[in-house]
Amino acid sequence: MHVLTHAADFDAGRGRMSAYLCGVARNFVRRQLAMPVHDPLPEVDDDWLPGSLRIREEEEPLPQLLRKTELELLRKAIARLPAPYRDALILVELHGCSYVEAASICGCELGTIRSRLSRARTFLADKLADECDASVTGASR
Repeated sequence: MHVLTHAADFDAGRGRMSAYLCGVARNFVRRQLAMPVHDPLPEVDDDWLPGSLRIREEEEPLPQLLRKTELELLRKAIARLPAPYRDALILVELHGCSYVEAASICGCELGTIRSRLSRARTFLADKLADECDASVTGASR
């Protein structure tokens, strides 16, 4: 309904129609959910991962368990990101949107998406390094 009543809001110079529609949908969902913390990543299915990161059936159980543990740590770290950083990371890294498309969907400037993505990556690297240090320290006791 919004798209029909606000068709004039679409500006082809700012991006593709699909990016505009994603932005409209994103804004409606955010308003509906009132921004609670939620896990934007799939629970069980690893189909969203690139082929090189998927767990192979022929792998031994220990590597499979370690990989699932690593993915769960990553999932939790992404969920703890502030919403603007999480959105930028998910749109660009997981959904493959260009920076321009992500900026259009998020309703911000291109430079803002770049800085959010950089901060998200830094935050994730720090959190995952802390988790690894904590698990090594805990395991050595």
